[in-house]
Amino acid sequence: MHHNSEHIKQEFFVALVGSPNSGKTTLYNQITSSTHATVNYPGSTVDYSYGTMASKYGDATFSILDTPGTYSLFPKSPDENVTTDIIYHHPAHGFAKVVVATVDLSQLSRQLWIVHQLLEAKFQVIVALTMQDAFNIETIDIARLEAMIGC
Repeated sequence: MHHNSEHIKQEFFVALVGSPNSGKTTLYNQITSSTHATVNYPGSTVDYSYGTMASKYGDATFSILDTPGTYSLFPKSPDENVTTDIIYHHPAHGFAKVVVATVDLSQLSRQLWIVHQLLEAKFQVIVALTMQDAFNIETIDIARLEAMIGC
C-alpha cells in the first residue's frame, strides 16, 4: 500500500521515553532543533513536547514526542500515565513506531528496566546512552550491551 508523506506523518511518530533526568529533553532539543512545541495531553495538565525531524532517507518527515519521565510502563503517577497513553495510543498519531529509550550511563542497571519492558511490549527500541560526558563510555562494552538487551 502506498502512503503519501502527509499520511505517514499522521501514522508515524517516534517517542522519547526514559526516567526523569535521563537526558530525554536534551536529546529532543538536539534532534528537533527549534521545531518543538509544548502541548497538554488531552484530559491532563501534564505537558509533553512535540516536534518534527526530516528523514535523511527521502523527503519524509516524522513526529517526535518528548514524553514525561517514567520509570515503568506500569504507571504510578499522572506523568507516567501520560507517557504510557502516548506511546500506545496518541489521539492524533496512533502508536509509537519507534521508541528511543534514554539511559543514563551512571544508572545503567536501574534504567535498563524500562528498556526491557518496552521490548516485552513489542516496540521497536533504540537505546540512547546519555550522560556520556559524566561517565567514561570506554568502560562500557557496547557490543556486549547490545547483545545482552537485544537492541
